[in-house]
Amino acid sequence: FDCSLVMLASGNETPRYLAENVPEHILYVVEGQPTIRFRNVNTILSQDQALLVPKGSAHTIAAGPSQGAKLLRVEIPPRPETLPQIITLNS
Repeated sequence: FDCSLVMLASGNETPRYLAENVPEHILYVVEGQPTIRFRNVNTILSQDQALLVPKGSAHTIAAGPSQGAKLLRVEIPPRPETLPQIITLNS
């Protein structure tokens, strides 16, 4: 797992993460009440809340106007896709 700390001053936001560059990751709020903006949906998180960001989801992280934000970003390594196996039992 790769982890990074995202720190934003009040009123600031990250550049928009491009969809093709976004791995699946979790955003965990350490401090503040940031807004995560996906296309037409804004999700406001509070301290000790987390959000799973699916792979390929373009988004922006914004701090509130009166308070900064501190988030832990944890990238989830790719997992191999496995198909269920069908087992036939002979009686």
